[in-house]
Amino acid sequence: RRSIKITLVKPGPTQTPMTAHLQSAGVKLAPVEKVAADIVAGIESGKPVVYTPAKWALIMAVIRNLPRFIFNRMDI
Repeated sequence: RRSIKITLVKPGPTQTPMTAHLQSAGVKLAPVEKVAADIVAGIESGKPVVYTPAKWALIMAVIRNLPRFIFNRMDI
C-alpha cells in the first residue's frame, strides 16, 4: 500500500503575468523561481502546509490572530 500525503500550498504575491500591474505600481513580489523552489522543498520534506515566501507565514499569522472587529475594518 502507498500512503497519500497532501501539502496545502499558500503562496503570497508572486511575479506572474496576472500580477504585472502590481509590480509596475511598485509592489514587491516574490520571484516565481523562489516560490517554486519553496513548494518543491516543502513537499519533499513532508510539510502539511507551505507558505511561500517565508515572510508570508508571519504576515498570515498576524492576520489570523487579529480580533474580528479590527480585521473587518481593514481594507484588504
